[in-house]
Amino acid sequence: MNKEFLSYDQSVKLKELGFDEPCLKYWNGIGEHFDQKDWVNWNQAKKFVSIPLYQQVFRWFQDRYNLEGTVQQADDFNWYKWNIARMPSTPYPYTRVNNKQYIAFNALIPTRTEAEIDCIDNLIKIVKKIEDGKV
Repeated sequence: MNKEFLSYDQSVKLKELGFDEPCLKYWNGIGEHFDQKDWVNWNQAKKFVSIPLYQQVFRWFQDRYNLEGTVQQADDFNWYKWNIARMPSTPYPYTRVNNKQYIAFNALIPTRTEAEIDCIDNLIKIVKKIEDGKV
């Protein structure tokens, strides 16, 4: 079940971006993680960091920043690819493919989990650029 949750580094970066949703796990101040029976927003506490599920993070980026990250198998089925689509109200340069506005994409990643991690890393980078006014 742990493979469904983000790493410590990604969780910290999301907290810095304002991720504030209840989660089933959290990191304490020294890098240990703990499971909870209830959903709790640990990011409200200074020393703790909530550990979200991948699906929570993808939904959060879409709801908060109008950025849609998707991961799927590549055409040869041995690799995975990810795409980040820009929704109309989000300022960012993009490439138009199949009537969608893609701002980032990558292919040929060996596992789905690696593709999800890479996609989320890129979502974080894009949001930081938007917030820093570099777009």
